[in-house]
Amino acid sequence: MDVCAAPGGKTTAIAERMNNTGRILASDIYRRKLDQVDEEARRLGITNIETRSWDATRVDSNMFKRADCVLVDAPCSGLGVVRRKPEIKYKEKNGETAMLPNKQFAILSASSSYVKPGGTILYSTCTINPEENEQVVDRFLRSHGDFEKVEATQLLPNVNGTDGFYICVMKRRKAED
Repeated sequence: MDVCAAPGGKTTAIAERMNNTGRILASDIYRRKLDQVDEEARRLGITNIETRSWDATRVDSNMFKRADCVLVDAPCSGLGVVRRKPEIKYKEKNGETAMLPNKQFAILSASSSYVKPGGTILYSTCTINPEENEQVVDRFLRSHGDFEKVEATQLLPNVNGTDGFYICVMKRRKAED
């Protein structure tokens, strides 16, 4: 599953790596953005992506523990891509920005319910803000004891020569773990 899928670059990359087999359920809150995912999949000849409009902060009980892997590329402040989008620097710190960690936590928590025992959840952002990255993951792990951190990486423009990204892979323990 890709729970914040639009515009679909990661979704289609995953589909290609899966050699167009299996199934990817790609959701986003905005149907119009999912139309871009559908269009890109058609252009690439990808047929294993199903899109649907869904608020990722809500749990879909029909998907409970059905996914091998869930991607949460959470909405974020975008501070890691400021060199490509300099206008981010000039955005006022408003209530929405301050609420991002709570929204990210809600999305991560809801999405974790879809992960099968032994399955993985990948949390990522395009920010370098620890409040949106490590602190969200730490809060999640404290409240979801059946998950463990496998690996986490913070990419920094001045160190890695790329945009700033945070990537954390977590695994749901199997019942006997």
